[in-house]
Amino acid sequence: ASKEYVPHPQEKKLNKLSEENIKRIAEVYRDFKEEEGFSRIVDKEEIKKNDYNLNVSLYVSPNEEEERINLEEEFKRLEALNVEYVQRFERVREYITEVLKAEEEKA
Repeated sequence: ASKEYVPHPQEKKLNKLSEENIKRIAEVYRDFKEEEGFSRIVDKEEIKKNDYNLNVSLYVSPNEEEERINLEEEFKRLEALNVEYVQRFERVREYITEVLKAEEEKA
């Protein structure tokens, strides 16, 4: 159930449950059923072992498909970002050099 929410556009702590999310969670609870990656029935001993912490992630691992990445494409992207970084760094260095020269001339 940890993936049953409407994400807040900026702040993760402000996610909320939609009516549909609430209905699904309530239905699974009422029917006392397990759904892989969504709900799991645990006994009191397991809850006790977890120091009575009821955080869902301690009991249910969400089913997440691993995203396949193209390493070659990602490496090219990283190289391009690095080139951009170096160019911007050099531009900032030039600005700072100009400012320092102007300050020296004033003195």
